[in-house]
Amino acid sequence: MKQSGVYSITNITNGHKYIGSSVNIHERWYRHKLSLSRGKHHSKYLQRAWDKYGKDNFVFEIIELVNDKNMILIVEQNYMDTFRPVYNNAQVAGNCLGCKHSEETKRNTSLRMSGINHPLFGTHRSKETRKKISEGHKGIRLSEDMKKKLRGPRPQIMGKNNSFYGKRHSEKSRQKMSNALKGEKHPFFGKIGNKHHASKPVNQLSKDNVFVASFEGTRDAGRKTGIDFSLIGKCCRKDGIHKTAGGFIWRYAQ
Repeated sequence: MKQSGVYSITNITNGHKYIGSSVNIHERWYRHKLSLSRGKHHSKYLQRAWDKYGKDNFVFEIIELVNDKNMILIVEQNYMDTFRPVYNNAQVAGNCLGCKHSEETKRNTSLRMSGINHPLFGTHRSKETRKKISEGHKGIRLSEDMKKKLRGPRPQIMGKNNSFYGKRHSEKSRQKMSNALKGEKHPFFGKIGNKHHASKPVNQLSKDNVFVASFEGTRDAGRKTGIDFSLIGKCCRKDGIHKTAGGFIWRYAQ
């Protein structure tokens, strides 16, 4: 059965991507592999990486299925703008050179990729794949602007700022989401607050090491302060990846 839409070819050692689209995705993937194995791929960047890392370090994934053929290039361009794929010869999709997408188009694309609509929803990469991706990201340095964004509080996406504002999921969609997160399927099953076996109380300190507050754990701190709980956790780690989060020092309570 033919599947039409946007796909990616990802180097799992460093996360670099090639983004493409086709009205027959699996046929296109076959042609990619054939030309890469012969050393004649049209993207010299992808070909060099394929030769260097080997075919076993590349994964093919469908990003989004698009039934309307007139929308394929527009959707592909949106993902190229988002991912900035390293292995594409140009950062444009087909004949979309110079096009700019409206905020409504961007929101619609985002909604099509949310929750159960995402082609990777409910799937999990193997430990080996996750390890390779992790190794590939080591040593990457973030810009100062990006560091400031990560340290700060999360942006508010409530009310009219939420892309789903004024819309509702169908009964069928709600039932699917409910079934996908019931019981042991839920990512936080048995991991709530201080009941979780690995939960540790954390202390919030000013930059002058003055005590500010104490929380049951990193998630509790994140909920009450609006600061990303994962950054709080990194501050608490012994290796000291981050010194501060949200302008505060964080330490596990002794």
